[in-house]
Amino acid sequence: MARLTALLSLVALAASASEPPRIASFSPAAPRILVALGRADRVTAATRWCDLPPGTEAPRICDAFEPELERLVARRPDAVVVPRLANPLLAGRLRAAGLTVVVLAPESPESPAEDIRALGRLALATKQAETLLAARRSLRPPDGRRVLIIWDNVCAGPASYLSWVIRTAGAEPAPAEGTWPEWNPEQAALTNPDLVLYLDSSAPSEPQVSRVRLDEWRSRPGLRTTKCATKGYVFEARPDTRWLPASGLPEAASSLALLLDRNK
Repeated sequence: MARLTALLSLVALAASASEPPRIASFSPAAPRILVALGRADRVTAATRWCDLPPGTEAPRICDAFEPELERLVARRPDAVVVPRLANPLLAGRLRAAGLTVVVLAPESPESPAEDIRALGRLALATKQAETLLAARRSLRPPDGRRVLIIWDNVCAGPASYLSWVIRTAGAEPAPAEGTWPEWNPEQAALTNPDLVLYLDSSAPSEPQVSRVRLDEWRSRPGLRTTKCATKGYVFEARPDTRWLPASGLPEAASSLALLLDRNK
C-alpha cells in the first residue's frame, strides 16, 4: 500500500510540474539514472557513494542510518528516492518530515528497468528513459555456460537484478535459485561455474584475473576441479556504478560478455 501511495504521488507530482522536480536520493543507483537522463542538475542531495558529475551542487547528506533531516528539508526537494532495501523506518521519518518519498522497485531482473521508467516519469524525461531502456537488449542467447558473481559474501542468483547482466552476456547465473544466496563453496562445486567474478572495492575497475582468489579455488578439494578453476577464469572488478541497479548495467553486461568471449 505504501508503495502504491508513493507511485500515485509520483504521477501526480510529475503531472503538475512545470519543470523537472528537485530530487534527493538515498540510493546510489538513482543519481546514476538521473545523470543518464540528463537531469544531473535536478539532484539536490545524495549519498556519499553517489557518482555525480563535477560541479554538481548536491551535498552528501542522505545517509540511511544517520540522515541529516534538517539540512535535507532545507534543500526543499520535491521528492526523495529511497532504495528498496532501506529500513521502512527511514521512509516513515522522511514522510513525517513532510517529504514525498518514492521507494524503488522490489528486487528482480527487471527492477532496474522499472526504476528507469519511474525516474523518467518523475524527472519529466520519459523519452530519455525509453532510449536508455533500448540499450537493455540481449547481446546473445545463453549458451549453457554458468557465471558466478560474488559480492560481499553473497552470490547473484536468478532472481537478482544482476541475473539480467549475466543472461544478457550469454550465460546463466550459477546459483540455481534465490536472489542473493550466501556464498557457499560446496554449492559452488555442485554448480560448477565456467567463470567467477568477484566484485570487490579494492579490485581494479576493469575485470582482471585474480591470482589470489584463483589460488584459493585451486587449493580447495571441492573447487579445484571446477571449470573456472581449471581454466583460470576467476576474475575480480571494482563494483563501480556500472554494477548498480541502474542505467550502467548494459556496460556491465558488455564487460562480462567480453570476458566470456575471451575465455571460451
